[in-house]
Amino acid sequence: MKQSPILFTIAASLLMGNFAFAGDYTLSVGAEYTRGNYGADIETSMQQLPVTLGYIDNNYAWSITVPYVRISGSEDVTFSSSSKSPMFSQTTTSNVKRTDSGPGDITLSGTYQLQAETKTRPWLAVTGKIKLGTADETKRLGTGENDYFVQLDVAKNAVHAFAGYKIVGDTSTVNFDNVLFGAVGVTIPVNRNWTSVVEFYTEQASVQGIDNIQEVNLSFSKSLKDKKKLNLYMIKGLTDSSHDWGAGVSLVYPL
Repeated sequence: MKQSPILFTIAASLLMGNFAFAGDYTLSVGAEYTRGNYGADIETSMQQLPVTLGYIDNNYAWSITVPYVRISGSEDVTFSSSSKSPMFSQTTTSNVKRTDSGPGDITLSGTYQLQAETKTRPWLAVTGKIKLGTADETKRLGTGENDYFVQLDVAKNAVHAFAGYKIVGDTSTVNFDNVLFGAVGVTIPVNRNWTSVVEFYTEQASVQGIDNIQEVNLSFSKSLKDKKKLNLYMIKGLTDSSHDWGAGVSLVYPL
């Protein structure tokens, strides 16, 4: 597996953050359904039920996510908690269909604000993520290896964007490429209760001969009573490696 001590150190320090600061804890529960061919010969559907514990204050934010995953379709397709779409390797060409389920990979994420938004300057932050290879790779619920991310986040008024680099852990059968990824989006208020976000995301393919991931996401959020928040989203893939389509919902509770 490829290693990067520098990126690991950055991500780990961001994840630890400054726990002494007063902030807000949240618990998010969600459900997502996606389907597509992902470069394989037969279609694969995936469902996940992620649970996220998060914390945020004026300068730091961190989260821990644990999903329950069900994947049904091509045995060439592996669920990935570190990518917008699943992993696929052309080292095999099986048409066998199978269904597996169980806990997915644990993902740790931390963000540190570099500068606050002003009239003349954008909001800037750096984010580090670690996807731990805790899922059962024999059930295609993960690769069984760790992945490491670092990304730069920027926002000004209604526009946001991020760009990052991901180190993908190699398995015993596939040497994955490290990849660049990024997104740009705009926030559009719908009315006094609902806010929408349109975002375009792209990510390099981690194996040769596969299309890059490209998709458009449309999300809606609404603040509820007692500081709860409802999020709804839809996904439309633009390449063969992306989801054909998908949809999800999450509910965020203050703790």
